[in-house]
Parts: sequence; structure tokens; C-alpha cells
Amino acid sequence: RSAASLPPGPLSAPRWETAFQVGRPAEGTTGGLAFIATLAGAFAVKAADDVAEEFVGTRFLRAAGAPVPGARVVFPADAEHASILAAVEAVAKQYSRRGDAEGAQAVMVHVLVGLRKYDGPLLLLELVPAARALDEIGASAARLLEPAEGSRARARLEAMGRVWIVDAALHFHDRFASRLSCAGYDAAAAAYAEGAAADGVMGNLGNILLTDAPPGVAAVDSHVKLVAAPRATPPPSPRPGPRRGRGCAPSSARCSRRRATRPSAAPLPRPRAGA
Repeated sequence: RSAASLPPGPLSAPRWETAFQVGRPAEGTTGGLAFIATLAGAFAVKAADDVAEEFVGTRFLRAAGAPVPGARVVFPADAEHASILAAVEAVAKQYSRRGDAEGAQAVMVHVLVGLRKYDGPLLLLELVPAARALDEIGASAARLLEPAEGSRARARLEAMGRVWIVDAALHFHDRFASRLSCAGYDAAAAAYAEGAAADGVMGNLGNILLTDAPPGVAAVDSHVKLVAAPRATPPPSPRPGPRRGRGCAPSSARCSRRRATRPSAAPLPRPRAGA
């Protein structure tokens, strides 16, 4: 069995030192994605240049009640970061010792290089077991999604509806395309009806996975665009006040010295009592 088909393990205790199998998807991922199996279970590990965007997007969907896999970030300064890379390399060496030179080379060239490519944090994801992408189910759609087929199909549709709503609120269009999440959707839909390409109309249904685990659906590859707050600009330098006297500002040291050397007026006498 492939690593992606094994039962998922707990994100809190992956036990990387016991890794025995590494796999990768055939295609369709931006960045490095690996499936690593240990004695604790199977995990998905992803390297990309937008790990923070995917982590925040996944956590946002989860907080909104949408079905997403668990996720946490492993930073390069964490000891676990080196443990993950060492586990992948150790599995490649295991393959080589067993005589699987092709498998060892695939792990080293495609998986390990992909995880090291961005030289940044890794995203550790809960594995979605026995997953099937929504854009690949074909004739099974009626059996998997038709409400008349039972409560599991209804649960899937309800979960997909929650994902659709949150995606629309975030203007995320790399899953469900709609006029709420895609600028120019109506024009693209009209052009598609006339025979044009489906750009801007179809979305990316590969980011919806169907599974037998409740609720039967998982949204993956979720992103939000992180916008940094503008830096506080320093206040403008105070303008010099109006010039007085012989042409210097009263706040200058020269004027202060000049005022100190000027004779001051004698104080007024105090009024006497009874005056």
C-alpha cells in the first residue's frame, strides 16, 4: 500500500525516527508535497513559498466549521524540521538497501529536493484517508453526492456548502468559482456558453477531497492573502515658528542667550495692606 492510503497519525506525535515509507502525488501540486508513513501513522508534509497563507486559510476554514485537515507549521529552527528531512533521507537509504534503486532515487530527487527547495518552514498536515478528488470521481458522482443515496451523501453536500460559503467570504476562487469569489465571472460564464475556454468558470475541484471518514469531505490547499499593516510613518519635523526681531526663531539657543542678556523690567511693587 502507498503511504497516502495508510491510516493518518496524530500531528502531536509523528515519531519521525520510525519512518518506513515515503510517497508523493503524481501531479497537481505547487511546491513539494510528500506522504510519510511512520509507526504512528501517515502524514502529509508540504513545502512552499506561501506556507503561512495556507496555514492561516486552513485554520480560518476550520474555525468557520468547514471540514479541513489539521495543520501545524514546523519552522527551520525547530529540531523537528531536521528530523523530517532526516526521516525522508533514511527511507531512501532503506529502499536502496532493499535493492530498490529507482525508488530511492525518486525519494532523494523528487521528495527531498522538493522539501528543501524553499528553505523555509514546512506545513505538517493531517492525512485525508482514502481520498478521491472531486474532479476525478466521474460516473461515481451520483452515488457519492446524490442525497437519495443516504445520509453520507447529504452530509457531504452540507459540508461542501459550508466550504463554498467560507470560500466566497474569503474571495478564494481556487476551488469553487462563483460571482462572489471571481471577478468577471458573469462575462466568463457568457463566453463559456458561446464555446470559449472555461477559465474563470470551473474553479479547481481537485481541492475538494471525498473520503469515507465523516463528514465525507475535506477542503485542501486553502489560502488567504496575508496583508501586512503599513508601517507607521514618523511624524513630520516641526516647522520653524515665525521669525521675530532680528531674524531668529525664539526657540533657538541664540535667541535664548539674547533674551538672557536683555535687561528685564523691574517688578511692580506689591500693594500695601489697607491701600
